[in-house]
Amino acid sequence: MKSIVLKISVLFCLFISYSAYSEERKYTYYIEWNEVKGNNGYKVEVRKISNPEILVAEEKTVTSSLEFLIPAGEYEFRISALNRFGKPSSWSQWSSFQVEQDKPKSVVEAEKKLTAAGVSTWKIWVPGLLPIERKEYIKASLIFLWFGALAVAGNAERVAGNSFAQSATNDPAFLTLVSFMRLYRYRSIFFSKEMEIKKNTKGIKIIR
Repeated sequence: MKSIVLKISVLFCLFISYSAYSEERKYTYYIEWNEVKGNNGYKVEVRKISNPEILVAEEKTVTSSLEFLIPAGEYEFRISALNRFGKPSSWSQWSSFQVEQDKPKSVVEAEKKLTAAGVSTWKIWVPGLLPIERKEYIKASLIFLWFGALAVAGNAERVAGNSFAQSATNDPAFLTLVSFMRLYRYRSIFFSKEMEIKKNTKGIKIIR
């Protein structure tokens, strides 16, 4: 009985500790917005969606971005450019966001680059090569197109070779006959050329 009570007490303490840790832990979160010309800085306000009457964060910054620490939860933020007196001029609409894990500036910048390039994170496998991470869809398409063209050309050569091997013109007797016919033709051409040369030689006039 005592062991059961002890186990329950330990589990309860662990649960309380984990809950306290979860509530106290803060995550890094990054937001950015379009720059307002002629501003003297910005003011950012953050509130919980479940309790919009209370601000959980109120920050000033001179850049059009802000990285801050905040516990997990659902929030809204709004931004105002500061006038020359350091006062908010007009506020933007509230924009909601959810915090579940760290989302620093480096992560946001990486996501922007992937979105701009239209790139996903899958990999492609090209036969005979190492796996290529898809960074540009066009390059991957050209690689597939190149290997596809090689495959088509290789298949065409194979078909042509098979057709030639099975053709009647590839018979040894036929090839021998063709060789004799070519030899006879070349010999006839040679003799006709020789006769023409002799004929032309007889018509040459010598000038003294």
